[in-house]
Amino acid sequence: MKYKNKLLAGMSGFAFFFTSCMSFSGFYQAYYAENSIPEQLLLQNDEKPQVFYSSHINIDAAEIESEHYVPIGYASLNGPEYDSREKYQRYLVQKAALKLCKEKRAKIALYSYAHTDTVNGSITLPTTQTSKSSGTIYSGGNSAWYSGTTTSTGSTATNYSVKRFDYAAILFIPLPEPVRVGVNCVSLTNEMRTNIQRNTGAFVRVVYKNTPAYTANIVTGDVIIKMNDTVINNVEDISAFDRDLKTGEPVKITLVRNQKELVIDIISD
Repeated sequence: MKYKNKLLAGMSGFAFFFTSCMSFSGFYQAYYAENSIPEQLLLQNDEKPQVFYSSHINIDAAEIESEHYVPIGYASLNGPEYDSREKYQRYLVQKAALKLCKEKRAKIALYSYAHTDTVNGSITLPTTQTSKSSGTIYSGGNSAWYSGTTTSTGSTATNYSVKRFDYAAILFIPLPEPVRVGVNCVSLTNEMRTNIQRNTGAFVRVVYKNTPAYTANIVTGDVIIKMNDTVINNVEDISAFDRDLKTGEPVKITLVRNQKELVIDIISD
């Protein structure tokens, strides 16, 4: 019984140490070199970052971007449950996201975690047991007192069950410059081409709020195929058009929505 108690205490201590090691820092992947980000966009010494939990991180990341923010990097890993109590599990992951946010000087961190699987098994641990004995030895009418210790070694099997989770964090800073049209696009994937039955265009991933595109009701999922007389084959064509666009310039945007072409007129910011 004494050995069992010591084993449980040791395992509890290990669990406490393991829990305290929750960190995103070693898994961070930056989208941009840190020295390429303007200083004024980064978290300042007198600022506190905002940290948000999400159960649908991709959807909520797009919502944050629509508020005129840009992601600068992310961290993701699959690891064990850090605390079986939900409140403390969330606290530990939030704390790790906050730490990463401060390290990278981001203004916002969005984090999530979701159970993936449970690993069960057993582990064999060495045991050492020490017993003490003492007494009186009688021989030939004489007696002598003795005492000593005996040490024996062995092993014991301990079962374990570990829940594993996917953990993720995305960091954001404000957009470095105002947007002219108000969309963030990506080139078409094979799946997108199949869905819209065409090979060219730029998929609208994010619409920034309170921009010409937003007020003209361009929405996520639209595919832009032409801007004025410029044919849009991919996201690079959008970027090139936007670079030459001037404030107050009219833009006629041709797009595909639900496999139908629409023409929307806007005035660039």
